[in-house]
Amino acid sequence: ANALKWVLRKMGDLVWNVCYYVSSTAFSLLSAYPLGSMLGFLFVCFISYLRKRRAQRAKLQLLTANVRTKAYAIIQEKPNTPHVLLHVRDEIVYDLYPDSAKDQEYLIRNVWPAVVKHFKHDNRVRKAQKIMDGKPRDVWQWVSSTKTSTSTTRFADDAE
Repeated sequence: ANALKWVLRKMGDLVWNVCYYVSSTAFSLLSAYPLGSMLGFLFVCFISYLRKRRAQRAKLQLLTANVRTKAYAIIQEKPNTPHVLLHVRDEIVYDLYPDSAKDQEYLIRNVWPAVVKHFKHDNRVRKAQKIMDGKPRDVWQWVSSTKTSTSTTRFADDAE
């Protein structure tokens, strides 16, 4: 038991000494080179920002492709039947995130506009407006005789 206490005490002393050395060296460098330290800090923050932004873009592109595929599946399920755009969106949102309001909001605000942009350029889908309950609603209708595959829905990211 005494040997274990001694080992733990020595390990604690070692960790404390290393932390003290690192912090005192960092403070000395900050004091001696304030401009260089500030530029280094800003550089690290900028690189961190770029990495975070790149990860967010990759997540957005992946989620957009997933939602686009689901939207195609929904409108191809019943071809020649008009599908209200908001209903398609809500079905996908609640299917992907049934309990997370934050994720639902992210999908509606960031992902869905990219999906709509893609569909606006797809001639296999008829886009129209219909009056429902006294309000104009956008509707999509699959009019092509062939169904799409996931490989044909990937070109929207290249066109943007």
